[in-house]
Amino acid sequence: MTGPAPEPRFLRQLEELSQKAELFCQHELLTAPALSRLPERYAPSELIRGEDLAFVAREPSRVPRSELDRPGLHAALARFSQCRAYGALLWGDQAVVYVTKTRPRWEEPGLLTPEVLTPATPAQRLIALVRWTRRHPETVTEKGVLRFQRTSEGWRADYQLPEDEERRTHPLEVRQCPAVREGPAVRRWEPEMTRPGLLSGSMPRYSAEAFEARVQGLYTARCRLTREGEARDCCVLKSLPHLEAEGVLRALSRMRFAPVTSEGQPLEVEYDFHFRFALPRDPGPYNTAYVVKLALDGPQ
Repeated sequence: MTGPAPEPRFLRQLEELSQKAELFCQHELLTAPALSRLPERYAPSELIRGEDLAFVAREPSRVPRSELDRPGLHAALARFSQCRAYGALLWGDQAVVYVTKTRPRWEEPGLLTPEVLTPATPAQRLIALVRWTRRHPETVTEKGVLRFQRTSEGWRADYQLPEDEERRTHPLEVRQCPAVREGPAVRRWEPEMTRPGLLSGSMPRYSAEAFEARVQGLYTARCRLTREGEARDCCVLKSLPHLEAEGVLRALSRMRFAPVTSEGQPLEVEYDFHFRFALPRDPGPYNTAYVVKLALDGPQ
């Protein structure tokens, strides 16, 4: 028996992702958005999400460069490499594409000659590279992966640069909730109080591993909810496999809530936040949807 045929929309997305991943692989762009390596016919905004481009504009020194980052050199080197997308995983507005690359061993000695680095013409550079590959016929095959995010304009490479910078500069403590309270006690939420209301913020996302493993259920965090409606000092009360606590707690820390009140006065309380991670009832291989909801009135 054969499974259900892929929907045309799914196939179009897969084709777009594969073509873009192979392009990034070909031009050594899998690990960082070194914009000088992009072919001139492409605008960076057509391929890379805006958050990463804004980060590169603010912090250009954070993108690694090498001796090979010279005008036209990566375009020439790309002619001697072969990239192939061999797998992909799509979930929600995210995707990862797996690629293999076969290339000459550019790290071998003798490559960085004046004809390669500063040629009089592009043809002179190509001739020098052809001669070098004939003297060094050995190749190397590498595997890589590239993450994408779906935007209103289509799929864009997602390097997570501002997110990684936030994790580096503002590390978030991840801990399990203790069985016994530690330090000064914060008043627990009580039924006679109002419940908080979500004002702003985005839900945490499924990880690729959790989506592929079909993980579902409640993820519960306990926090100190301030009078200003901010979730602070959070800990994990109940976790789920393959879901990083850091991602859930950071999403919670960015949310803003209408505070808990009693007799019209805002209170600081200890409150349990329940996230429901759910997959569609139809678990077909081409169904990439998922839902994450925050239940503020208790576990559902």
